Amino acid sequence: LRVTFTSQSVKPKTYGLVVGADGVASKVRELCIGPIGTSAHVRFPGWGLWSCVVPADVCSGLINDHGVAEIWGEGRRFGVFALPGGKACCYGTVNHDKPRQPIKQVTEVAKAFVSHFEGFSDAHDGAVGKILQHVQGGAAKSKIKFEYPAPVELLRAPPGNMPVALIGDAAHAVLPIIWQGPALALEDGYTLAQAVAGPENQLLSPEGLSKALTKWTKEREDKAGLVRNISSELGRAAAAHKDAVGMWGTMVNSLMTVAVHEKALEARMKLILR
Repeated sequence: LRVTFTSQSVKPKTYGLVVGADGVASKVRELCIGPIGTSAHVRFPGWGLWSCVVPADVCSGLINDHGVAEIWGEGRRFGVFALPGGKACCYGTVNHDKPRQPIKQVTEVAKAFVSHFEGFSDAHDGAVGKILQHVQGGAAKSKIKFEYPAPVELLRAPPGNMPVALIGDAAHAVLPIIWQGPALALEDGYTLAQAVAGPENQLLSPEGLSKALTKWTKEREDKAGLVRNISSELGRAAAAHKDAVGMWGTMVNSLMTVAVHEKALEARMKLILR
């Protein structure tokens, strides 16, 4: 089976393997598996992700020496991290029981973003409020967007045994706070290239490719599944408690449960952070 790609801007072309590396709201994932809520292979993680890009000086009161910062509230988290070229990425996650209808107009997206996080406005001597004001005043320039990630049951699309592999944010829904999204994406790409390469680095035959993708899926899921579990526990902690002490207690208890199930916390964390 081969995949033929067509669009209005380029000529049709046929490929032996399609890699979906198109982020949180993956179109490849949607075309191959289906939208969130329509397929058993795509599960809603319980939260949505807001993100935008702003000048770094707008975040000067929030970004620390490491170039990152995150604030927690009940059921929501707001953070920033530095980007090259004097820019910074601001993001926020909000817990939802089910996916919400997408907002199409960028000004409305910005308005909703501000309404969700205005409770943090006074944090860090008003630094968050400064960011929110900037986003609302220049939504188009901030490239603000709201997307729903979705953890998939398998890293390759199962229907029809398609030669499709999903990597990075298209395949894994993890909270930004654990900083494992980019790591998983890099590992996915590297290990996938190794898995599908035949003699002289040519793509394997269709039969060999199918077996290689199946094996790769199982090997990657062992680690990706653990990272998703830790992300889920952190999300539950943020949703359940208003005070920092109670939240920390839930985090410790939940993560220790994961650790005991995995037999050794230290060994598993080394595997995650390697």
